[in-house]
Amino acid sequence: MMCDYSTPRSSAIVSPKATLVNIIMKFHITYWLFFLLVVSCSQSPNKLLNLGYEFLGKGLNEKADSVFSEIIRNDGQVSLAFNGRGMAKKRMGNLEGAIADYSIAIEIDSNPVHISNRAIAYSKLGKYLEAHNDYLLVLERDSGNSDYWFGYGEVLIKLEDYNKAIIVFERLNTQGSGHRLSKVWENLGFCYNKKEERIKAIESYKEAIRVDSSNSIAFNELGAIYLNFGMYVISREIFKESLSYLNNTEDSAFAFYHLGLSYDFLEEKDSACKYYQMSINLGIDESIVGETIQGTCGDITN
Repeated sequence: MMCDYSTPRSSAIVSPKATLVNIIMKFHITYWLFFLLVVSCSQSPNKLLNLGYEFLGKGLNEKADSVFSEIIRNDGQVSLAFNGRGMAKKRMGNLEGAIADYSIAIEIDSNPVHISNRAIAYSKLGKYLEAHNDYLLVLERDSGNSDYWFGYGEVLIKLEDYNKAIIVFERLNTQGSGHRLSKVWENLGFCYNKKEERIKAIESYKEAIRVDSSNSIAFNELGAIYLNFGMYVISREIFKESLSYLNNTEDSAFAFYHLGLSYDFLEEKDSACKYYQMSINLGIDESIVGETIQGTCGDITN
């Protein structure tokens, strides 16, 4: 029997003339049906475990947390329960609590999934050295998992170890497709740009866009390289093209700003101010770009 902690819904429609007694009776019947479901589930730890992960899959994180906590109260050696509760806590923003649960899961069973989950939580907390060490442990146990290599590469970028990051992402640039592969090429572009290897950076960003034309970061970074090279006509065309694909307001705001900047450097003031205004309308952070815009267009914030 599949167990579900959500309150069963009655298909009967209570008419406006229903008596208070009938309503109370229906409430008690529903309550006891629910209670019996809980009791039957509690007799089967595996069913409870499956229920917890089912709740996670549906985004019902508080319910998942409660189910996993119940399993742990009955048996403190179920690593998957600690891992599941850690996932629920991470999704609810309790990263320290998630790390604590992942750590217990790892002590019980050093499953690479538990270690990888802790690495992700460490990374989200900005504890990149701890995340780095966890990814090394994971890769010792499962060196064939591209997700683990990808996470390791991103942590290396945070640690500014661009040479090692390039080795990792070059290992991955023939694997997968779509958004993930585009992110691999984007990260390669970022690393090469940081190493001031601009040609390789440009090639990598172009490949990221070829794989996934909605990759706004690759578009913006590619255009920015051409801006810094003084190749304003090319940067203008890149930002124009990017606006054909972007559907995120923040990304579009930056694209409009950089398009305006390209026109600004080309001394086409009217076009520059037009696109600056569009970036302002989309909520770009004026504390960052306001001085540049005001220097060309005056006060156009109103």
